Amino acid sequence: MTTPNPHAAALRTYWTALNTAIRFTDPELTDDALLHRQAAMVQTARASLAAATPAAPQAAAAARSDVLATRTRQGASEDREREKVADLIQAGWTLPRVIAAASAPRIDAILDSVEVLPQVLNASDPEAVATELRGAAFARLVELGEPDALRVVKAEAEDSAADAWSRTLTEAQAGATSMVTLTALRAADTAGYSEAFTDRIVVDYSTVNRIETLATRL
Repeated sequence: MTTPNPHAAALRTYWTALNTAIRFTDPELTDDALLHRQAAMVQTARASLAAATPAAPQAAAAARSDVLATRTRQGASEDREREKVADLIQAGWTLPRVIAAASAPRIDAILDSVEVLPQVLNASDPEAVATELRGAAFARLVELGEPDALRVVKAEAEDSAADAWSRTLTEAQAGATSMVTLTALRAADTAGYSEAFTDRIVVDYSTVNRIETLATRL
């Protein structure tokens, strides 16, 4: 059984509460008192959503650079793998091709010597080329199922989803959520996005704003 997404549930509860405030009526209240009651209901709904909004995540504890640095040290003893890399390049292989087919020990050897590889040293922008190769190396480690790389990818995915939900719920407190934020949420948490926005609860934010504006003038 799928566990409901708490952020999606909080957002839908918020929309429902806003619509309840918009439609609220009480014949025993004066018009002014009714507006104040509706405004209070909106504020309560907003406060509840604020309490349910996750904080923007900090950087993942195990960053990609940490993984690559650790594996670089492991690769320092991979002399035979470095020789094989040199042989492949001599045979006409490009470094990206070597990385794409490399084993984990070979990746470690490449990482250990990436700054001094001729393809890097002779490039017009050595640092950019080295960075690109490290990125390809990390991607290969993920393909190989290396646990340290997979842990980082998992942490990054979790942080991406948490950040997207934080932005979505924060923006919702002020009104409609931007398309940029919704696109990021859909990419980071497709299931959660569908849970929140399938059969979307439509809110007339202009009426919400009118209620709060008029209530402050009374």
